[in-house]
Amino acid sequence: MIEVEIAGDSVDNGGRHEVSVGDTVALVITSDVDDEIHVHGYDLYADIGPSGPATVLVEATIPGVWEVELHDSGLFLLELAVS
Repeated sequence: MIEVEIAGDSVDNGGRHEVSVGDTVALVITSDVDDEIHVHGYDLYADIGPSGPATVLVEATIPGVWEVELHDSGLFLLELAVS
């Protein structure tokens, strides 16, 4: 599980997170704004807002380094490095 917290334009626990091919990764993200999480490469999306955390499950089947961002604002959250 990777937990990330967003407050304004600040991201806590961002950066690069290494996982292995075949892992299932839960991205648990809290935010003080409404937006949409986007996991590039896997084309996964989830709505997020101040009402509670959003969880995105990623089946790490595609090797590479994939950006996770807030879709509307473009705020970079983390890189998911799958190898």
